[in-house]
Amino acid sequence: MTLSVRLRSAGSLFAIAISAAPLFAQTPQAGTVEVNAGVRVSDVGIRNFSSVTSPTGLLGLYLHRNFAIESEISSANGRVSNTPAGVRSLSSYTPIHLRGVFSIPVQEQVELLLGVGAVRNEQRWLEPNIPVGANSPQSVKKFNEYSWATMIGARLGLTDNVAFRAAVTVDGSQFEAADNRLFNGKRNTNIGGQFGVSYLFNTKPKDADGDGVPDKNDKCANTPAGVAVDATGCPLDSDRDGVADYQDKCANTPAGVTVDSTGCPVDSDKDGVADYLDKCANTPAGVKVDASGCPVDSDGDGVEDSRDRCPNSPRGVKVNAEGCPLDSDGDGVTDDADRCPNTPAGTRVDASGCPVVVAVLDTAKTLVLEGVNFRTGSAALTPAGRAMLLRAVELLKASPNVRVEIGGHTDSRGSARANTRLALARATTVKSTLTAAGVDAGRLEVRGYGPSAPRATNRTAAGRGLNRRVELKPIR
Repeated sequence: MTLSVRLRSAGSLFAIAISAAPLFAQTPQAGTVEVNAGVRVSDVGIRNFSSVTSPTGLLGLYLHRNFAIESEISSANGRVSNTPAGVRSLSSYTPIHLRGVFSIPVQEQVELLLGVGAVRNEQRWLEPNIPVGANSPQSVKKFNEYSWATMIGARLGLTDNVAFRAAVTVDGSQFEAADNRLFNGKRNTNIGGQFGVSYLFNTKPKDADGDGVPDKNDKCANTPAGVAVDATGCPLDSDRDGVADYQDKCANTPAGVTVDSTGCPVDSDKDGVADYLDKCANTPAGVKVDASGCPVDSDGDGVEDSRDRCPNSPRGVKVNAEGCPLDSDGDGVTDDADRCPNTPAGTRVDASGCPVVVAVLDTAKTLVLEGVNFRTGSAALTPAGRAMLLRAVELLKASPNVRVEIGGHTDSRGSARANTRLALARATTVKSTLTAAGVDAGRLEVRGYGPSAPRATNRTAAGRGLNRRVELKPIR
């Protein structure tokens, strides 16, 4: 079998190994030792010398991840065909290589090997006319030489430490100078192929991203330098929110909380309170919120500050939609301070919300009592009307010598006769209330005017309200 055929066969085996073997990445480092055992197929520059196959051994030491010094030795017996008359065919060839080898990663599991160095070639053969099998030292012819040597090959990882290695060597040779009967004198090179299995001591599993986890176990390739990883080679995620610690701006996010790309809890309405804590979702932009994500309500009246026109309403006071205290009767005094609720519209009141006893003192010196109200169609005072009437007692007692006419007035609705009787009855009720409070009855006279002396138009409700009144007029 010629050398070329043997090399092609070995190459086919190498291709099969690549396609069928479970492949592993191996990373030599300074101090890695490679031991290889295999075979060498050699084509020596000897006339008519057939190519030979011999066992070979190799020992290498890596000085750097990509550079090693190695030595290889092999020895083979071959036969010379068509030798000159009397020259025996038995011959031996022993090359010893010493070379530097550059290791270049090609794939995860394949490395290209390029070597250059020196070779010591030893050639032995039998001299003519010496019987075959003779043990006399003179029967053997030996020639040694030193020359250059080159190598190109590849190593295929099979496990973390075991690899298949194949290489082609081309060595310089000067054998033709030894004996022109045996050496062709045409080629000064020896060509060989080396194939074997290597065991690499002190290798480091390949770790492309340098995170301390071998690539074969690394589920997160290309982790940035310096990032802490777990046993699978993935960046640590202490709070398990799906964002690695080195990118997580919000460490210790509670379990199950949805986070954004920075690892912080999602805040959909951008109010500064995360959704999982936000009790008021979709707060309008720019509204100030409290710790629960709800708009701030400083005075606690139920109307948020952003809409509250009365931000300092007293606690417990009922307010309207604008956050201002209610004024149910519209008298200008809020309900919380109004001692006389339900004051008729248009009635002038004091600071307590009660009608002013003497609201108007006209040119006739008539005192108009406002807020002295009666039940509808009746001469009976309402509780509020009675309370307001009693406030006039002090005024009358302050002028004990003045006699007063109590005049009752109504609006124009209904018959004039009925309204006049109703007006007189109401004036009489007022007199009875005043005298019961200590005012001398002799100072008081009553008259019922009915609708005859209006203060305002009877066409409007407000005007009719002003016309329904009781007046105190001093009698001269």
